[in-house]
Amino acid sequence: MPLYDNEHHDLFGSAHNFFIQKATQYSLKEDGISAFVVSRHFMDSKYNSARDEIAQNHTFLGAVRLPNNVFKHTKAETDIIFLQKGKHPEYNKEISKIKPTQIMQDGTELKQSINQYFIDNPQNILAKSTYRTGQFGNGIFYEPKDDENFNLDTAINNFIQSQLPENIYKSQKPAPIKEFSIESYEDNYEYAKNLKENSLLIHNGEICRITTSFDDEIKASKVENLSPAVQNRIKKYIPLRDKLKELIALEQTNIKDDDLKLKQTREQLNALLDNYHNSEGFYQGIKQQRLEI
Repeated sequence: MPLYDNEHHDLFGSAHNFFIQKATQYSLKEDGISAFVVSRHFMDSKYNSARDEIAQNHTFLGAVRLPNNVFKHTKAETDIIFLQKGKHPEYNKEISKIKPTQIMQDGTELKQSINQYFIDNPQNILAKSTYRTGQFGNGIFYEPKDDENFNLDTAINNFIQSQLPENIYKSQKPAPIKEFSIESYEDNYEYAKNLKENSLLIHNGEICRITTSFDDEIKASKVENLSPAVQNRIKKYIPLRDKLKELIALEQTNIKDDDLKLKQTREQLNALLDNYHNSEGFYQGIKQQRLEI
C-alpha cells in the first residue's frame, strides 16, 4: 500500500521509494551523502518513476548488490545505494536505464528486468547469480558466493574506497528562510488566514508554505528545491484541497441539496479530481471514485 505524508504532500509511494525521497529531500543537507539498504526492486523495477524523481535533484554515486543471506530469515535480495543531494554530472551514474530481458546460457529469454548499472558493473554484484525456480517461477537469484575466502565486509569497503569519488562533500551553511508577510487582500490575506501553519499556497506564482499564523499576523516562505514534476503536482493539488474545503463549508450550512451553488461546487471538485487523477495518478494511492454526493 502506498505511503503518504500529511505534512509533506509531495511525498507518496511504496515504502522504500517513500522513505528514500523523504530522507533525501527533507533530512539531507545540500551535498550530503546518504546510503540506503533497499530491495533490489528499487534498482531493477521496469518502472522508472521513483528513480527519475530522485534523479531530478540528486546524484547517483553507485551501488552494490548483496547476497540473499544478509537477512537470513527473509532471504531478501537487497542493494546498498549511494546518493548525494544536488546535481553533480561529473560523478553521476545512470540510474534509470533498464534491460527488460536477459538471455540465459541455454538461450532462454528471461523476462526479468535488471538495471543497466549492474550489467555495466558486474563486479558490484557481491553475490553469485543463480538461475533457478523460485516462489514465482524461474528467475535469477543472488546467493552467497562459493569462494570461502570471500568476505562481504571487505568487498563493500573495497567498493567504497575504489569506486566512490573522494572529497565530494563540502560543508555548507543552510540558507536562511526568507519569510514575507501577507498583509492585504491583494496578497491573499483573506485566503491565507484560513490556512493552518505548514499549509501550502501559491503566492505570486510560487509554491509557498505558511510559517506563522497567529492572530492577524500571517507569514510564509517559498518552498525551495522542488523538482518540476513535484511543483506541477502541488499546483494541481492546492486547488483540489481548496475546493474540497469550500464544499465542506457549504454542506455544514442549511443549504438545500438541490441548490445551484452546491451542485456547481460538487461539479467543480469532480473536475479538479479527474484532472489530478488523469495527470498524476490516483490521489493518495486510493482508487478514484467520483463524488456523487
